[in-house]
Amino acid sequence: MQISRFLIRLIALTILSCSASKNNKDESYPMSKSEKMIHKADYGKEWPFTVDKGVLKCSSNQVLFIVNGKLYAINGTAQNLARSKGYSALEEIWAYDSEEMTTRISIGRIIQDGLSLCN
Repeated sequence: MQISRFLIRLIALTILSCSASKNNKDESYPMSKSEKMIHKADYGKEWPFTVDKGVLKCSSNQVLFIVNGKLYAINGTAQNLARSKGYSALEEIWAYDSEEMTTRISIGRIIQDGLSLCN
Protein backbone atom coordinates (compact mmCIF):
# COMPACT_ATOMS: atom_id res chain seq x y z
CA MET A 1 0.00 0.00 0.00
CA GLN A 2 2.75 2.50 0.95
CA ILE A 3 4.80 1.53 -2.10
CA SER A 4 1.92 2.37 -4.44
CA ARG A 5 1.47 5.79 -2.78
CA PHE A 6 5.18 6.41 -3.17
CA LEU A 7 5.03 5.45 -6.85
CA ILE A 8 2.04 7.71 -7.47
CA ARG A 9 3.85 10.64 -5.85
CA LEU A 10 7.00 9.89 -7.81
CA ILE A 11 5.09 9.77 -11.09
CA ALA A 12 3.24 13.01 -10.26
CA LEU A 13 6.50 14.80 -9.46
CA THR A 14 8.05 13.56 -12.68
CA ILE A 15 5.11 14.80 -14.73
CA LEU A 16 5.16 18.19 -12.99
CA SER A 17 8.87 18.66 -13.53
CA CYS A 18 8.55 17.79 -17.22
CA SER A 19 5.70 20.21 -17.82
CA ALA A 20 7.47 22.96 -15.88
CA SER A 21 10.52 22.69 -18.10
CA LYS A 22 8.34 22.93 -21.22
CA ASN A 23 6.58 26.04 -19.89
CA ASN A 24 9.91 27.72 -19.18
CA LYS A 25 11.37 27.09 -22.61
CA ASP A 26 11.87 30.84 -23.20
CA GLU A 27 13.68 31.14 -19.87
CA SER A 28 16.42 28.82 -21.12
CA TYR A 29 17.03 30.93 -24.23
CA PRO A 30 20.82 31.35 -24.44
CA MET A 31 21.34 35.06 -23.85
CA SER A 32 24.35 37.27 -24.34
CA LYS A 33 25.18 40.41 -22.32
CA SER A 34 23.16 42.43 -24.82
CA GLU A 35 19.96 40.44 -24.14
CA LYS A 36 17.56 40.18 -21.23
CA MET A 37 14.30 38.31 -20.63
CA ILE A 38 11.58 40.77 -19.61
CA HIS A 39 8.12 40.03 -18.21
CA LYS A 40 4.81 41.84 -18.02
CA ALA A 41 4.81 41.48 -14.21
CA ASP A 42 8.00 43.57 -14.00
CA TYR A 43 6.43 46.56 -15.79
CA GLY A 44 2.84 46.50 -14.54
CA LYS A 45 0.63 49.05 -16.32
CA GLU A 46 3.65 50.28 -18.30
CA TRP A 47 3.87 46.95 -20.18
CA PRO A 48 3.32 47.96 -23.82
CA PHE A 49 2.87 44.53 -25.39
CA THR A 50 0.04 42.05 -25.89
CA VAL A 51 2.37 39.16 -25.02
CA ASP A 52 3.47 38.37 -21.45
CA LYS A 53 7.22 38.09 -21.98
CA GLY A 54 10.04 38.21 -24.47
CA VAL A 55 13.72 38.88 -24.93
CA LEU A 56 14.88 42.49 -25.06
CA LYS A 57 18.01 42.91 -27.16
CA CYS A 58 20.33 45.69 -28.25
CA SER A 59 22.47 45.31 -31.36
CA SER A 60 24.28 48.28 -32.92
CA ASN A 61 21.96 50.68 -31.04
CA GLN A 62 18.93 48.83 -32.38
CA VAL A 63 16.50 47.90 -29.60
CA LEU A 64 14.70 44.70 -30.52
CA PHE A 65 12.08 42.55 -28.80
CA ILE A 66 12.08 38.83 -29.59
CA VAL A 67 8.92 36.76 -29.19
CA ASN A 68 8.46 33.25 -30.56
CA GLY A 69 11.42 33.68 -32.88
CA LYS A 70 10.13 36.97 -34.35
CA LEU A 71 12.18 40.16 -34.03
CA TYR A 72 10.31 43.42 -33.51
CA ALA A 73 11.96 46.84 -33.99
CA ILE A 74 11.41 48.96 -30.88
CA ASN A 75 13.41 52.17 -31.25
CA GLY A 76 13.81 54.48 -34.23
CA THR A 77 17.19 53.06 -35.24
CA ALA A 78 15.73 49.57 -35.50
CA GLN A 79 12.52 50.78 -37.16
CA ASN A 80 14.54 52.55 -39.86
CA LEU A 81 16.16 49.21 -40.70
CA ALA A 82 13.07 47.04 -40.14
CA ARG A 83 12.20 46.51 -43.79
CA SER A 84 15.75 45.68 -44.91
CA LYS A 85 16.36 43.43 -41.89
CA GLY A 86 13.01 41.65 -42.13
CA TYR A 87 11.79 42.62 -38.66
CA SER A 88 8.13 42.03 -37.87
CA ALA A 89 5.77 44.98 -37.49
CA LEU A 90 5.70 46.20 -33.88
CA GLU A 91 1.99 46.94 -34.23
CA GLU A 92 1.34 43.16 -34.16
CA ILE A 93 2.12 43.10 -30.43
CA TRP A 94 1.96 46.78 -29.36
CA ALA A 95 -0.91 47.24 -26.91
CA TYR A 96 -3.38 50.11 -26.81
CA ASP A 97 -3.56 52.33 -23.75
CA SER A 98 -7.31 52.79 -23.82
CA GLU A 99 -10.48 51.00 -24.77
CA GLU A 100 -10.96 53.44 -27.66
CA MET A 101 -8.00 51.79 -29.43
CA THR A 102 -6.53 55.14 -30.42
CA THR A 103 -3.44 55.54 -28.24
CA ARG A 104 -0.67 52.98 -27.76
CA ILE A 105 1.09 52.38 -24.43
CA SER A 106 4.43 54.19 -24.36
CA ILE A 107 7.47 52.10 -25.27
CA GLY A 108 9.83 54.67 -23.73
CA ARG A 109 10.81 52.55 -20.74
CA ILE A 110 11.42 49.53 -22.97
CA ILE A 111 13.66 51.65 -25.22
CA GLN A 112 15.63 52.89 -22.17
CA ASP A 113 16.03 49.37 -20.81
CA GLY A 114 17.05 48.11 -24.24
CA LEU A 115 19.64 50.83 -24.79
CA SER A 116 21.17 50.02 -21.40
CA LEU A 117 22.00 46.59 -22.85
CA CYS A 118 24.16 48.22 -25.56
CA ASN A 119 26.80 49.33 -23.09
